[in-house]
Amino acid sequence: CDSLENLYYNGTIEDWCKITFNGNLSNPMHYAEHFYLKNELNEWEELTELVIPNTITKIGEYQFFIFDNLTSIEIPNSVTSIGNNAFYCCSSLTSIEIPEGVTSIGNNAFEDCNSLKSITIPNSVTSIGNYAFNGCSGLKIYCNSNSTAETYAKENSIEYEIIKLVGIEITNAPTNTEYIKGQNFDPEGMVVTATYNDGTTEAITEGYECSGYNANQIGEQTITVTYEGFIA
Repeated sequence: CDSLENLYYNGTIEDWCKITFNGNLSNPMHYAEHFYLKNELNEWEELTELVIPNTITKIGEYQFFIFDNLTSIEIPNSVTSIGNNAFYCCSSLTSIEIPEGVTSIGNNAFEDCNSLKSITIPNSVTSIGNYAFNGCSGLKIYCNSNSTAETYAKENSIEYEIIKLVGIEITNAPTNTEYIKGQNFDPEGMVVTATYNDGTTEAITEGYECSGYNANQIGEQTITVTYEGFIA
């Protein structure tokens, strides 16, 4: 199949993830350059942004082997393992976040993803295989202190950085913004979003403090939110 250029797959990503490949030659993307799926208009469209559905619990060996036109990959929390060579030579991928819940990353899983510059690996990952990031020059691993990912980075001379909070902001105001004198402030509906140094964000649901409101004061007031030393 040396002349194969385009692969037209008449199924879904969920269907593709359920295929078992027994080696690199069993995946037709070993030969093809472009992978097409039917879109919502029932037209063929090249896959460049991969969103794995939450019905998938594992990404098998060679599942996305040499999908070198993938620019982004979104893995759901339902996934617990990433198999050997799963994303081998996805050479257009620049960053990826491994979700909490994944416990293992297989051998050569991201080998030769030579555009990959950052990957976030959570504490849930307790096993990282040999050569998982071989050939990923310029890669930085974002991880937690004393984690498997930190140990792996040290042992394999990969640059790493401990995940830390860099800022917070109020991304949604409280449901109630008008009060009568004597009425206590109610933060219900307010969303406080934390931003981390790896570029990820998350909604903070507890642990923050609100100040600046006086129930006996009439007129406009400004509420300040404090979380782990950061103010919004």
